Amino acid sequence: MIEQGTTRIITDPGSFNMGLDVGKVDGILISHEHQDHVDFGLLRKILEQNPGSLIYSNPAVCDMLAKESINATSQAEFAIGEFSIKAVGEYHELIHQDLPRVKNSGFIINNKLYFPGDSYTLPGQEIELLALPVGGPWLNFKDAFNFAIAVKPNKVIVIHDGMYNEQGLSGYVTALPKFVLPKYGIELTILKPGESIEI
Repeated sequence: MIEQGTTRIITDPGSFNMGLDVGKVDGILISHEHQDHVDFGLLRKILEQNPGSLIYSNPAVCDMLAKESINATSQAEFAIGEFSIKAVGEYHELIHQDLPRVKNSGFIINNKLYFPGDSYTLPGQEIELLALPVGGPWLNFKDAFNFAIAVKPNKVIVIHDGMYNEQGLSGYVTALPKFVLPKYGIELTILKPGESIEI
C-alpha cells in the first residue's frame, strides 16, 4: 500500500497476498501477468470494495484482464489522485530460456519510489526509495544487490520475498523445475524434511 494525502494505491495484488484486506484503494498497478502478481479473485474482491479504482499495467496484462471482464489501461505516464506515475521497462527478467518471457512494467511513483516488478530495468533517473525484489526463480542476491547499487537510491525496501514462506516453497520453488528438467531427461524428486532418496 502506498499512500499520499487521501490517495491510496497498491502494487501487484497477487496470490501471495490472499486474505489481505486493503480497504480503500484508488489505483492498482500491475507489473506483469504471473499469478503471484495478479490474482483474479483478490483483484475482484478489491474492485468490489472499490468500484472506482483504476488499474494500470502493460498491454499484455490489459488483454488478459479484458478476458476476465476487468478493465485496465496501459499508459506511459498517468496520474492517480495525488500520484504521478511513469511506466518503465518492457520484459520480465529471464527465468530460463525454455520458459516464455512475459512483458513487465516497472513504475516510478512521484519521481521518488521505483517499483520494478520482476525486472532489473534501470529507472533512468534518480530515485529516493527502491522496492528491491530479493526472492524468485529469476534472480540471485548478487544481481539484486548490483541492481540496487546501479539504481543508487537513498533507501531500499525488500519486496518479492514470498518464495521464502511456506506457500512459496510448496508452490513455485517446487513447481517451476518440473517445466524445465524433464525436457532434458532429468527426474525431479522433492524431498520433505526427514525424507531420503536412494541412488
